[in-house]
Amino acid sequence: MMKRPVVCCGAVVLLVVCFLGASLATSEPNAASAWYTVYYNPTNSQYSVTPGRDNIAGVATAEWADERFTTGWARFNLVGNSVYGDDVQAMGAGYLEGYLSADLIWASWLRISSIFCSIVYGLCFRWNTLQNSFGGKPKDSILQFFQVRFIILKQYPNIIFVQQNHGWLLGQVALNAKNDPFWQHVHLLMTQLRGMQAGYNAKMVNDTTKKLNFIDFMLMNAGGDLETISNVHNPFLFYML
Repeated sequence: MMKRPVVCCGAVVLLVVCFLGASLATSEPNAASAWYTVYYNPTNSQYSVTPGRDNIAGVATAEWADERFTTGWARFNLVGNSVYGDDVQAMGAGYLEGYLSADLIWASWLRISSIFCSIVYGLCFRWNTLQNSFGGKPKDSILQFFQVRFIILKQYPNIIFVQQNHGWLLGQVALNAKNDPFWQHVHLLMTQLRGMQAGYNAKMVNDTTKKLNFIDFMLMNAGGDLETISNVHNPFLFYML
């Protein structure tokens, strides 16, 4: 199901996995393109990424080029290995993309979080006050406050809806994926997104303040739809987005 090359360029949309970010080798835009390979270890069910192109043993390979200063985009060209099953390929493809684009995934999370911040009265003011007190630099104390803020924001109706929707999706996949091609594809897309979360967290393993959970990725993936959800749950909040 993942034999053809896939070029990802642009913003993420609901259930379409396409984050753009810094490469394994450099975070500077316009770096030369390079290939990377993701491997799967069946002994411990772990994935790992190495530079280079291995079409034989690798689950998937990807060409990465950060061309934001020339084309306005980063380019991610993925090729799966049909030797592996669909689930392993989907997980591996997501893992490779999450690992290579970790820096821009974090940047996307900061952007999304700033939107949520504007919804809950007082939190943005407190955030900006803390940030200014440190000269605008992302000190650890600011990031810690940032995470505490999201413990509060997770009670926001949009986030509760995404959590409930995720549970419903899992239930439908469990019931229908074996016999229904549609739900099989939903299962693979969710597996790919879960792989992206795993790859991202693997890249950020030394910075626990930037760890993201699966619902965080679901929220980023729902960008553009949250306004509609907000309008349903609370029309007043819709006009604050």
